[in-house]
Order: sequence, then C-alpha cells, then structure tokens
Amino acid sequence: MMTLENFDDIQLGAPIVNVTSTSGEPYSIRSKGSDTEEYEYVERIDYWDELISENHYFIIVRNGHVVGKRVERKNSPGYDLIYQQDPNHPFPAVYPSRP
Repeated sequence: MMTLENFDDIQLGAPIVNVTSTSGEPYSIRSKGSDTEEYEYVERIDYWDELISENHYFIIVRNGHVVGKRVERKNSPGYDLIYQQDPNHPFPAVYPSRP
C-alpha cells in the first residue's frame, strides 16, 4: 500500500521494480509516450463507514526508472447528510463494533 511516507522515500532514478516490490501493484498504469508510463497509486482515508479523502500518488517512469512524481489530494464531494446516503462510500453489510 502506498502512503505519503512511502511516496516520499521514492528517489528519482530508482528502478520501478523496487517501488512495486515495497508498495504493491499500482491502481493504474498509463502510457505517456513510447518509453514513458505513469503509475497511479490511491490511498483512501476512511473514518468508519465514510470516505474522508483520497491521495493520488503519480510516479512517472521512463525506461523502468522513476523520473518524476506528484501527489493530488481529493476531498469527498459534499452531500445532504439528512436526505442522502454517502455517495462516496458504500455502507458495509455488517458494521464493525466500535471500541
């Protein structure tokens, strides 16, 4: 799983194999040209059954090595708590017991 700490530890020039071995497979891989790819990892920040925000980590890879990286932070869109279920997170079939 990719976290901000793991993302900060990624050095430019590092082989992408090292990243995938420590953080797992990315959410998606997009081609950005003949020898360049963009790896996207998503970290979801939940509070019980509500999605609070997401961090999208992008790693630019050229010829198997990291050449760039960036982060996008996205907050959940608002909704009317009284009249709507949270559209950003499905309710679990069984709620976990709270400590």
